[in-house]
Amino acid sequence: MDTTEERSTRRINTYKDLVVWQKAHQLVMTIYKLSVDLPQDEQSGLAQQLKSAALDVASNIVKGYKRYGKQEKLDILNTAQSSLENLKYLLLLITDLGYADTSEEEMDAEEVSRILNGFLKSIREKQ
Repeated sequence: MDTTEERSTRRINTYKDLVVWQKAHQLVMTIYKLSVDLPQDEQSGLAQQLKSAALDVASNIVKGYKRYGKQEKLDILNTAQSSLENLKYLLLLITDLGYADTSEEEMDAEEVSRILNGFLKSIREKQ
């Protein structure tokens, strides 16, 4: 595992170098696998919403990375946060409906949330 110092000196050349995107992308992969196990009658409803919310998180991180204006970057990353909150609710709903235990996915979503909040904070604090 990288130390904080190693991560802070590593150069960011593409969105793929962002730890927040890496974690969000892994979450998308996990969510897609989870959605396959939902009941057949939820495949065009809840499963689709679940995949869409997860994909929106990672996609908006990518879009935000490429924006040059600070406020525009913050706005798009805030949209990623909103999609992440939606995803967390959908995971809770899946558990409450008894379709699956999503506690692992919920922990992964919380990790993405913490990293994304830190990323937003660092952007806000830059001059």
